[in-house]
This record gives sequence, structure tokens and C-alpha cells, in this order.
Amino acid sequence: MTRETRGALRRDTAPTAKGVRRRVQRMPEARQPDFVLSGMVQAVAPVANDGTYPHRDIGEIVVEVGDIGLVRERWRFLGETYYTVEFPVRAALVIMRGREMVRIFP
Repeated sequence: MTRETRGALRRDTAPTAKGVRRRVQRMPEARQPDFVLSGMVQAVAPVANDGTYPHRDIGEIVVEVGDIGLVRERWRFLGETYYTVEFPVRAALVIMRGREMVRIFP
């Protein structure tokens, strides 16, 4: 093989290799639900004790569906957004995902 032949092979194979390559994109931030700090939210999924709440049995429901709480903190871990939510009626501070709660507008 000569230099010219090798160059021709590279030019011929480059477009096909580029078409085979796949792109991985992150989900846009606009699609993820965003809750403001100190905003009121309502739980749409029950939260059970997974062993992190002292003086409560494992599996016991800590937050019921329909309970109202306040968002205290927002943070990200492994590309997903988590919220620390305080439920004063239940005296519980839990970590929830955005899909487990909805905003309550005043």
C-alpha cells in the first residue's frame, strides 16, 4: 500500500465511521420539575422508613399521599435532582425526588 492509497482509504472510511457514532445527551433542565426553596409541595407518593429514621419501624409510612411540606434544600447526585422536604405536621424531614411531589400555588 502506498501513501496515496492509505489516504484514500481514510477519506472513504471517515464519513461512514462518523455516521455510526452515537451521541449521548443529557435531559434538558427545563423538563425536570423545579421546586423553589421554601415553596409548598404536596406528596403524591408515600414515603416509607428505609431505616434512616430513628424510633420508627422499617417500612412504616413517614409521609402519606396528600401531606403538605416545605422544600428546604435542593441538590444533585448522579445526574438526578433531590429535594429535602420538611413535613411539619408529621414532624419529618425527608428526601424526595421531583416526581414524588407537586407544587402548591398560593
